[in-house]
Amino acid sequence: MFKNEYQGGPFFEIFSAQGKDPVSKWKLTGGASSIQKVFDKDVKSYVYTLEGGSTTTKMQIPKDAKQSLFLVQRYLILQIYIPLGQDFSIELGITDLANNKRRILLSTCQREIAATPLHAKIPLTILRKKVWLHLVLDLVSLVGENFRGQTFRALESLTLSANCRIRKVFTMKAQPPDTTDDDELYSCDPVNDVEIDSIPRSCQLTREVEQFTQVLTMAKIRQAEWKIRGDS
Repeated sequence: MFKNEYQGGPFFEIFSAQGKDPVSKWKLTGGASSIQKVFDKDVKSYVYTLEGGSTTTKMQIPKDAKQSLFLVQRYLILQIYIPLGQDFSIELGITDLANNKRRILLSTCQREIAATPLHAKIPLTILRKKVWLHLVLDLVSLVGENFRGQTFRALESLTLSANCRIRKVFTMKAQPPDTTDDDELYSCDPVNDVEIDSIPRSCQLTREVEQFTQVLTMAKIRQAEWKIRGDS
């Protein structure tokens, strides 16, 4: 879908809840009552809500499974709100430099990290909830550390499953700074020790909105899972 579009700038927008028909390129599963465009008073703009079962209520891009996104920037950012006590998952379809297709599922339903040569399942235990979030996925880390010896080439598909509110989806060439205290909470190596860049102005939330930017790398997820299990 985006193979011939310029992705050499600092960011590339995939989805915005504003406009006439923001989901025209998405396949929606779950019915009109499960996926709705609503005005969110907190962020003062339109968002899409996904409510229901995580296996039955989904937004998927591209709409046609025969197409591919071909998004090449390293960081995928979801501007999202996940309610407390609700499940949520993201499925990524990716290709590596050898053009192998692989899938990565990140889910609050997943209890431990599990990987096969073509598929990885990753828990979202440390996901911040009940707050607006710039959820940042390091695609190079997710591919390289789940599929040994492989290098991320492109994001080919994206599926979001209930429950959440989603305002924007975009990619960035450099990592936005993590604003959580995850490093201290889970005794992780600092994730901000890389080239960083601020969230583009057109993608920012207003300062009045309580918000965090949470960067997820496999190193952070593994360390957090080990710490949580060790403390429980």
